[in-house]
Amino acid sequence: MGNKLILRLPLPPTINQTYAAYLVGKRGKEKCRIVQHERARDYKQMVAELALLSWKTWEPFVVDKDTRFVIELFTFLDKNSRDVDSNIKLVMDGVMKGLKDAIDLKGLSDVRVFDAHLHKIVCKEPPFEFEQGLYVVVSEWKGYDLDRLAELALESLHCVIY
Repeated sequence: MGNKLILRLPLPPTINQTYAAYLVGKRGKEKCRIVQHERARDYKQMVAELALLSWKTWEPFVVDKDTRFVIELFTFLDKNSRDVDSNIKLVMDGVMKGLKDAIDLKGLSDVRVFDAHLHKIVCKEPPFEFEQGLYVVVSEWKGYDLDRLAELALESLHCVIY
């Protein structure tokens, strides 16, 4: 397994199946309350349990109070029907809850994720046995490539912002 934790997950609920908004309060002074649907809570709990079990089985790298994380999501679909970014919140919360439970380190949460990469792979005729789903790769964040960031900053100076 190396120095990465790799999880194979079913696709999470869509963003519309994840949250609901309700108006609460007196007429004219309503406030919007956003709640997570039970299906989304169940999915996040399943991810947390899988992350906990996987971490306790492999322990891919040492985590201490200064460890930062990189999370990569590879979403495999058989049609172009989902936004790539709608998966990140539920999955990241579930993974980090599972790691917190496995490692028992106070303050371990998705605040420790310093980098996230989202990949959407659409397979019309996959070259391998294919099942829609999500692969999550969790690894230790080693810092930014400062030379690359400087290069990107210089490139952005040549852009016109409207």
